[in-house]
Amino acid sequence: MKENLLEKKEIAAADSKTKRARKPHKNFHGVRRYVFIYGGLAWAVLHFCVFWAYVNAGTLVNSFFGQRLDGSMVWEGLYYYRQVFEYMFGGKVNGMVSLRSCLNTLSMVGLALLINLPLTLLFSYMIFKKVRFHSILRVGMYLPCVVSLVILSLFYATFVSGAASNGPLFSILASMGADSATVQNGLLTNIDTAWWGVIIFSIWTGVNGNIIYFSSSMARLPDSVLESADLDGATQMRQFFSVVVPMIWPTITTMSVTLIGGAVAWFQPVQLMVGDTMAGTTGTGTMAWIIVSQVTGGQTVGFPAAFGVVISVVFSVIVILFKWLMEKAFTEVEY
Repeated sequence: MKENLLEKKEIAAADSKTKRARKPHKNFHGVRRYVFIYGGLAWAVLHFCVFWAYVNAGTLVNSFFGQRLDGSMVWEGLYYYRQVFEYMFGGKVNGMVSLRSCLNTLSMVGLALLINLPLTLLFSYMIFKKVRFHSILRVGMYLPCVVSLVILSLFYATFVSGAASNGPLFSILASMGADSATVQNGLLTNIDTAWWGVIIFSIWTGVNGNIIYFSSSMARLPDSVLESADLDGATQMRQFFSVVVPMIWPTITTMSVTLIGGAVAWFQPVQLMVGDTMAGTTGTGTMAWIIVSQVTGGQTVGFPAAFGVVISVVFSVIVILFKWLMEKAFTEVEY
């Protein structure tokens, strides 16, 4: 009996030691979880404060100040905002260039929403349904996504260069007997065709960029819903418009807003393919190009800052209204 009692006491003591030893581990896991959560939250707040609030606050402040020759800042009030509107609608050469740049940006927004987005959805659905040669289509669509936009811009500019510059496309046309300014000078240097060349490049790169997001959204759709649609006799296109699109509508809404933001900030391909000087003369400039060209051209920071503030306010209102309309168009489908 005494031996059994001693064994029980030893077992109880060992259990208590084990429990005491486990407590720090439980606390450690709890602390590690809180560190992960609050650390991620702190990083998000820091990122917002530094890269958004601080930068934009500096831009807003700079829009009210001019710069003297000695580098000191002087209060200018709304002078640069008045200059922005005079620059855009003044009717002079600069006014015509900036107005054309604004119209180009608006056309890029329309292009992204009315052409790029529907084509991206269609190609994503073809890959999702595994149509014939879908593997080749997937590789062809995914490949530009992993290539730098700089490389794509330079490749495209070289490809559509005129026969005088040995551009592959127009050199072939010239060898076939074609004789025109576009064939000799290229698609991007002719004032009548330059913007169409930029649009073609935008479609080529814009369609590929969002296929990954839409394909992943479609891959998460429940098979039971699509099987029910098949049993009901719904065609593939009927399933696309009546089942797939409503069920991935939140993703479509988010990507539409992203496309608007990308179209407004679109300037790097124009700068690489056409150049800062030629962008103005060929009518291929955008709003973002105006800001960058003003800053790199040695202008005072007040004007490009005011221009950026005006663009941000206008398109923020547009994005908010657009997102509200998109959310009203379809109610979110749960699955």
